[in-house]
This record gives sequence, C-alpha cells and structure tokens, in this order.
Amino acid sequence: MRRLVLALLALPLIAGCAEKQEPTPAPPPAPAPLEFSPLATEPDADTEHQPGDPAHEDLRDEKPPGVTEKEIEEGEAQSDRAERYSLERPSNGGAQNYACATRYVVNRSSRGGTKPTMFVLHYTVSRPGSLDAIRGLFNTRSFGASSHYGLEGSGRCQQWVPEKEKAWTQGAANPRSISVEIIATGREPRSWWLAQPIFTRGILASIARDSMRRNGIPLTRVDPVGCGAPAGWTDHDSLECGNSHTDVRPSFPYDVFSKQLRAGTVDAPSKVKTWCRKVSWFRALPRRSQTTTKRRLAEERVKLAAKTGYTCGPTGPVKR
Repeated sequence: MRRLVLALLALPLIAGCAEKQEPTPAPPPAPAPLEFSPLATEPDADTEHQPGDPAHEDLRDEKPPGVTEKEIEEGEAQSDRAERYSLERPSNGGAQNYACATRYVVNRSSRGGTKPTMFVLHYTVSRPGSLDAIRGLFNTRSFGASSHYGLEGSGRCQQWVPEKEKAWTQGAANPRSISVEIIATGREPRSWWLAQPIFTRGILASIARDSMRRNGIPLTRVDPVGCGAPAGWTDHDSLECGNSHTDVRPSFPYDVFSKQLRAGTVDAPSKVKTWCRKVSWFRALPRRSQTTTKRRLAEERVKLAAKTGYTCGPTGPVKR
C-alpha cells in the first residue's frame, strides 16, 4: 500500500518533467510606422531639408543673383521682429476675416523698383497642416525659396514676404509677381478643392482680389509667353521663362476661382451699384420692417437682372 501511494505521488512530477519544454522566444517588436511625406527625398548637400519633413516643390535654390549678405541679414532681423510680434499679438480673426498673420521670413529681397503685375497661384506639394513647417523652410537661409503668402485649405493664412519686396518662388518672374502657396500635395481632386473653406467661403479669391487691387493688377487671367509678365493672375504652370513646375494643375477649379475673384468687382452699371446699396440697407433693418421692403427689392432685382445681366451678391455686383 505504501509503495502504491508513493507511486501515485510521483506521477505528477514525472508528467511535469515530460511536458516541460524550452520557453518560446518573444516575437521581435513591430517596426514603427513610417510618417507620411509626399516627397521624402534624400537631403541635398546645401539645404537643411531632411527626409520626412514637409516637402516643397522648390527644392532647388531659387535665390536670385545679386542678393547681398547685408540684405539677407536685414531681412533676418525683420523676420525675428515679426516673429516676436506674431507670438505676442496674434492677428485679429486670422483668415476668417481674410487677414493673414504677419510672419516674415529671411528669404526675400528688393524688387529694385519694379512694380508687380501678376498674382501667381502655387501649391506646396505637402500635406495639409504643414503651413508652419513650410514657413520654417522659407525662413532657412540655405533653402533659398519663399512666397508672399501661405494658405491652408482651412483658411489659415500667413504673410511671409511684404508685397513691396520680392519672394523667391517663380524664378525669372519673381520681380513682377506676388505669390501665394496653397498647402496641397497636388493629387487632390476637384471635389477636394471645392469642399475647402478657401473656396466655400471665398477666402482665396478675397486674398487675391485685395492684393491685386492694392497693386493695380486687373482681375483677369493671363497666360505669359516667354519671359513676359502681362498684368493679371496666373499659375506657376503658365510661367514659361525657366519654369519646370505644373502647379496648381491638374484639378484646381479655375472657373470657380475666377468667378469668385470677380464677384467683388464694381465694374457694373450705376443702377446695379445703387440696388446693391439698397440690399445692404435692407439687411440692416429690424426684422419687423423687412416684409414690404423685401418684396419691393425682389421685384427690382428681377427687372435689373433682365436689363443689365447683373445681380447683387454678398460682396457686391455679380455678373450673371
């Protein structure tokens, strides 16, 4: 009996020894996910752009010849002052009021007395949300590129170069151009553009229109030939003189932008302007006073549109 009990007690020990195996090694850790970058390239020897940083189409040095070290140092000091000001006193309302925060960059120079004649559209070839990173590239002396304005699809906007000075983003056209860089990869469909606040709220057109009016540039689209700089708005793709870029094609809604750009014009008959003033006056009335006036204005609107081909939009006369 004693031998049977001892045998039964030894069975679990024997079974445990028989089932004991070498421990399974732990699996290797999964590699960290790669950060998305549309243009993750090897760093150039003479730039500070590193792989994984938000890219920009102008990876080559766009600095024009003849820029002195003193001019760059003065620009750097002004950039530092603007940076401190923007951090201490952010712009009132930002792009919601079609105003861009002032954040000047180093990469800019004098126009040499040349007046701008063109407003040029660009995109950055970088993902949405990279506005500050692109500004950092433009504020790097060795990068050698810049733009007057930077604009997110959301409407967030910064001014990087004063309009009276020259930005470095379109080569030979720099002296006669005012440029805006829209944060986009270049692969967005037309529907994406039209869904962004810069179009749904007309922010891009408003920034362009205000800039062009300040500089006496007509609100017409132009297609430069050779190294010419006709007066109007265009895109980087249309510049022929030493240009190899294709932005803002292929899906940018040129027709909508052109219509929005001209929506704020006053090139309309005096009767239309008068009617638009009546509309503004009507909107300011108390609600209880609007019933009769609303009907009368609606009748006048139908007659005016039939006679002149104009109507009145939120920002003024609009060609139907």
